[in-house]
Amino acid sequence: SNAASLTARELLEGLLEDNCISQREFGREMDIPQSVISDFLSGKRDLSKANALKFSKRFGLPVEKFLQ
Repeated sequence: SNAASLTARELLEGLLEDNCISQREFGREMDIPQSVISDFLSGKRDLSKANALKFSKRFGLPVEKFLQ
């Protein structure tokens, strides 16, 4: 898949899958409720800038990737 054209949702989904991290584990690691992650992945809510920043640092990717 072409990472450049992925939405932030697809990107995070792929990263969690590739790294074998569950939503629950990821939430714990990032110190955010699992519901925030599942709501984001299911399209119920957008990602806050603060969380996008946390995710970008965690995976070493530009923050913009988590805001598109």
